[in-house]
Amino acid sequence: MPGSVQYRLPPDGAGFENLFLAGDWTRCGINAGCVEAATISGLGAAKALTGANIEIVGEGDIAPDAGPTAAAKLDSPYAQTAPWPLTPFYGVGQLDGFFSFHAVDAKELEKSLPKGMSLHPQALTPQGTHPVAILANQQIGVRAATLPRFTGYRNYFEAITAISYVQIEGQEGAFTYLPNIYLNRLRPQLAGVWYYGYNKRIGQLTMSNDRHTVASAQGTPIWSAKYAQRDFARPLTQYDTLGAVHRLAEQVVVSKNKFGHWQYSNLDFSLTSAYVAGIDVEIDVHDFGLSNLPVGKMTAQPLRQTTHHAAADNHLPGAFRIWTSWTLSNPFDSARIARLEASQTRL
Repeated sequence: MPGSVQYRLPPDGAGFENLFLAGDWTRCGINAGCVEAATISGLGAAKALTGANIEIVGEGDIAPDAGPTAAAKLDSPYAQTAPWPLTPFYGVGQLDGFFSFHAVDAKELEKSLPKGMSLHPQALTPQGTHPVAILANQQIGVRAATLPRFTGYRNYFEAITAISYVQIEGQEGAFTYLPNIYLNRLRPQLAGVWYYGYNKRIGQLTMSNDRHTVASAQGTPIWSAKYAQRDFARPLTQYDTLGAVHRLAEQVVVSKNKFGHWQYSNLDFSLTSAYVAGIDVEIDVHDFGLSNLPVGKMTAQPLRQTTHHAAADNHLPGAFRIWTSWTLSNPFDSARIARLEASQTRL
């Protein structure tokens, strides 16, 4: 099927040390349903299993330039890599918050997506569900990178709902969509709406070491959460699940701006320097219309230190408290970020 090669697993890429794959359905060079592909795949499995130096004719049928270009592999969507004159102008800040990942009913999430957007195929959550991230945090020292800290916004509370793995009609790549962001300061709310097209809304928020509550500006309860820290803070780099967190937390964000156009941005959480602590999470969603989440209870277990304890059908990394700095791309860098995402996902 055209455009599906990226979802094939190679003979030695099952994700388990003691499992090898063979068949014309694997990613083996020809990538077609034929006896030649099955033969190449079988030889690849034998090579991986035995460690023998087996020459496999046809294994390299995917040309070296079939993937991202050299320029795309050297580039990144991060704020600091924007071309001049955008290079020095981007957002910075720090956050202390609670990050949790949940498998949510896919049909319910589809109700929150704007026209032209749909859920992207993914293999992280059970069938019929889709990954959602909830970030409840305090934003600290938010400002433009070129300005001193005292010129920035006053510290504020924020609650972000993020639907991972969405796709845009006519645009290659997998993105994250933010159906709502609640915060309790007007200036950053207006900046997010007009500069980035984010669905930022003023609300009534409270945060402590073990709780976070979100209500509308009129006081209507939206969702509330309880957090129980189960670990002491340590660098996220000490966790084998760093890669899984990165894939979910740092996807390019897509939004529909005030002018009706898709806008792309990158929020870099500086995960390689972040400190985290595993937490148990219990979230009560009170209002679907305001939260864009099914009403009811959502839970998450603490961030796993290894990848070996994941449930067979749920590969989400867990929940954690995070202390980190972040950067946000320049709003005028949207087109480059979109092109780069398309190029880096091209086979």
